[in-house]
Order: sequence, then C-alpha cells, then structure tokens
Amino acid sequence: MPTPIETARLNSLAAKLLVQSCIENGVDRFFVAPGSRCTPLTLAVAEHPEAKVVRHFDERGLAFACLGFGRLRKKLAPANSFARPAAFICTSGTAVANAYPALIEAAMDHVPMLLLTADRPPELLGIGANQAIFQNDIFGQYPCFYQNVDCPESESDVNSLPGIVTNACVAAEHGPAHLNLQFREPFGAAEPVGPSVGLRSWFETRKCSEPPHRTAPDGNTIVMVGDCSLADCQAARSMAQRISAVLLCDITAGARPASHDLALMSNPNLAAPENVIHVGGRFVSKRWLQFLSNNKSQIKNYWHVWPHEDKLDPASCVTDSIIADISEFCDSLCVPATATQESFRTQWLSAMSQASEAATSALLGECDLNEPMISRIIAENLHGKSGLFLGNSMPIRDMDLFAVWKAATDIAVMANRGASGIDGLIAAAIGAAHGQPDSHERSAPLTLVVGDLSALHDLNSLAMLADPAMPPMVIVIINNDGGGIFHFLPIAEQTDKFEQFFGTPHGLSFSHAAKMFGIAYQSPLTLAEFETAYRTALDQSTSQIIEVRTNRSDNITLHREIERAVRDRVIS
Repeated sequence: MPTPIETARLNSLAAKLLVQSCIENGVDRFFVAPGSRCTPLTLAVAEHPEAKVVRHFDERGLAFACLGFGRLRKKLAPANSFARPAAFICTSGTAVANAYPALIEAAMDHVPMLLLTADRPPELLGIGANQAIFQNDIFGQYPCFYQNVDCPESESDVNSLPGIVTNACVAAEHGPAHLNLQFREPFGAAEPVGPSVGLRSWFETRKCSEPPHRTAPDGNTIVMVGDCSLADCQAARSMAQRISAVLLCDITAGARPASHDLALMSNPNLAAPENVIHVGGRFVSKRWLQFLSNNKSQIKNYWHVWPHEDKLDPASCVTDSIIADISEFCDSLCVPATATQESFRTQWLSAMSQASEAATSALLGECDLNEPMISRIIAENLHGKSGLFLGNSMPIRDMDLFAVWKAATDIAVMANRGASGIDGLIAAAIGAAHGQPDSHERSAPLTLVVGDLSALHDLNSLAMLADPAMPPMVIVIINNDGGGIFHFLPIAEQTDKFEQFFGTPHGLSFSHAAKMFGIAYQSPLTLAEFETAYRTALDQSTSQIIEVRTNRSDNITLHREIERAVRDRVIS
C-alpha cells in the first residue's frame, strides 16, 4: 500500500486524469455536490479551465438537474449523432443513494448521464466505519454501464482510467453510466497532469447500426412519433408525408399537427389502421393506448423504431422491433405499393380538426383561471427557440390535450416520463436550462409547468436558481391545493375519505418560498393577468415563479364539459 504522501499524489493524479478524459470525450458539464470523499474529483473539476460546474447541496435534486441537462442535449442532438451527458459527482454513503430516483428515470427513458460517485476503500467496509456503505453495484440493473474502480495504488492504475471513462461515455448514449471510485485518505493536492492522448471523440464517430432498407407496408398507415430529438421528429414528419400516412405526435415529440387524444375523446371508434410505425419513445395518451389494445386484430404491422435494445410495447402490439437510428430509418423507408386510402386520412384529420375546434370553443367561453387554458396560453406563446419542461400528472396531460403551437417550428419539449415520478422536476428543468448549447442563442427562458405537490417535493432545488451562471427560467406552478389527477379516477366517487387520503390539501402558497430563495414572484387572478404575467416573464433576464391557483373540483367539471362539447361537435 502506498505511503500517505504517495496516496495523496495518486488520488490527485487519478482525479485530474479522469476529469480530463471526461472533457476529451465531450463531457464538460459537472454537477457537483459537496463532500469529503469526493475531494479529489471536486478539486480536479474546480481547477480544470474547460470544466463548467453546477453546484448544489442536495444530491437528489442535483442528480435530477444532471438528468435534465441530458434530456435537453438529447432533444437538440443533430440527426445521426448522440447527445453529450453531464457528469454527476458526489461523496460516499447515502449521498449516492439520493441519486437513485434520477438514475432510474434516466435508465427508463434512455437519457445520457454519467455518475462519478466517490467511495471508501474496501478495508473500511463491513466493520462499522462511519458513513461506509456497500456501494458496489448499488444501482443494480439500472445503469447501462457500471464499473467499480479500486483505489489508485500505482501510476499503472491511474493510466487505466482514460479507457474506463471512454467505455462509460460510449455506453452512456443509451442511458446512465456509473463509475464508483474508491479513494483512500489523505486527499491532498499534487502535481498537475497533462492532457491524455489517443482518446476518440465518440460523439462524432459513434452511430447505431445501419437501418434495414425497408419498404413501408401496404395499406392504411399511422405514424406515431413519441419522445425523440427535434431532428428525428422532423425526419418522421417527412417520412409520414412521403408515404401518405396519418401523422400523430406525442407532446414530447415537439411537433403539434393536432391532438390525437382529443380526436379519440370525440370518437374512440375511429377507423383502425392496418399499420402503425411508432418512432421514438413513450407517448402520454391513455386513449391511444386503449385504441391500440382494442384494435390488435386489425393492426397487421406495428413497427417500433428506436436505437435501443429494450422493448417498448405496453399494448402488446409490436410485430417488429427495429433497432436503428430514427432519422436514418425515416429517410430510407421506401414508398409502399398501396398507400393509405384518402378516406382513412380524411376521417382522422377531420376528427382531429373538429375536436380541436370544439375544445377551443369550449375554452374560449371560460373567463376564470383554469388549467386547460393555462396550457393553451403557454403553448401559444412558445416559439422555435423556446424550451418547455412538463411536470407529470395533470400538466403533461393537459398540454397533450390542448396545446397548439403558434410557432412554425417544433418546440423542445421535455418530461420525466421514464418512470413518470413527481420528484426532482424543478431540478431536472434547471438542468435542462443549463443544457442549452453555448452556441445556441435562446430568445426566451425555458418554461417549467409543474403541479403544487411536485413543486413541494423539490422545493429546495430552487436554491440552484441563485447561481450567477443560471440561465433564466419561468416556473409556472399550478396550485390546486393537492392531487388534482386523483379526481379523474373512480376512487374520487367511491369513498368519503377521498379528500383526506387522496386529495391531500395542504393550504400552502409558494410566495414565501420565492421570497426565501430570492426569486421574482407573481400570482395572477385572471386569465388575462396570467397571459400578461407569462409574456412579461419570457422577456426577463432573471428567473420568475408564476403561481396559478385553481380548484380541483372545478377542473374535473371543466374537463367533462369539454369532453361533451367535443363529442357533440363530432357526432353532429
């Protein structure tokens, strides 16, 4: 075992070479939490001139911020390329465990993320040493790459790190990669280390396997675009137009041709396609899922296309899982001999158009603050350089139902739909704001739309907004004093205990939180005041919180009125 002086030198050399290797692999953003065991890593990041740092005292929130960075980079990645992850750094012990929710989300939704967790040496494990837990393989099956890196005991150990880092970065194209790094005390400074050589920039050279050169299947076809990059979404739109298919886009795809969810609300018995080409990730609409389940016997071909090996088939409809780069697949797909019938296209397009018009008419008749109109107003004020992060539960569902872009271009829309939790959403959106490329001139702050319970879960992440390097954000908190989504479930009418155990009213306002963290705050009382407040916030260079107070019971009533209006319009 090396002497204490030699241990300190090797710790520093290892950490500096590791950080240098990250940067040479395109990972130059580090989300760093304070701690003792990660001292060599923290100092290496702090001293590197190309490292960009986001600091936060809460590892859980910081991990979600690192996740959010990866989400935006994935969304903005050019066609035929992979996004750069950010690196999360924390100390040993339960600090590591706090990253688990964000890592699960990243794994479930293939978000690039690199975790560098410090660990104690093996001789301190299992003997009752303070803060020493068994971190080896702590995240189980969720990382797409894992390696435990022993304490550096020689320069040979140090020199093996660039290859390990490169392997982790290559693996991170499909989700979180985890390096568990053991360090012995002392954590002293040491001589600087020069740049490593021979490391390839895997972001520019690594690609998925070439897609099969296929011809689109004959017959009526629907192209469903799930969560994907804006470049992939554009390729899918072009493909749908080329093969004369009906195009449906999930809200996370970034395109808004029309709401298929409203169309299925108006008529769940729309004509079933013979073929579905599903590109990208998950979709929000439960009605679309039910439609697929009800029409399995009529759907002859269901192709799911994305560059990952795991299965995405919640309706058990997939006939072909095609592992391919989405843009390459879409660009290479050949026109079928028998195209989609015009009558099929007309029925779907007409249903979406009429349903949208009916919903708009119903909403325009509402003057009071309400959640569907909040979604509509936000959507109408976004443009091509806007970014939108959506909370789970009602915000993403309302946006999927009611959002209509006025912008001619697609919008970078993000959401934590891998595991669809309500924790870490403020942090993830903050990370997404940091993820905007330096060369990209944003003309509007990123907008986060989140419910009150989600905001309460992640309140301390607001502290990150005080960072001088923090890009501006607009946080719209829809405060309906509890769990609004539960009113849409049968339990709402089946028990007199609903409000106590499901509605969970809290009676809190976010004005004091805004004041505590030094964030500008507005609380509009009318739709007109909200639109003015939101437009004003988009023009500010500092972050803003807009709290919108709504009523849960009124919200479910309005949704039912809209559903009736949509159905009546289409039936008539």
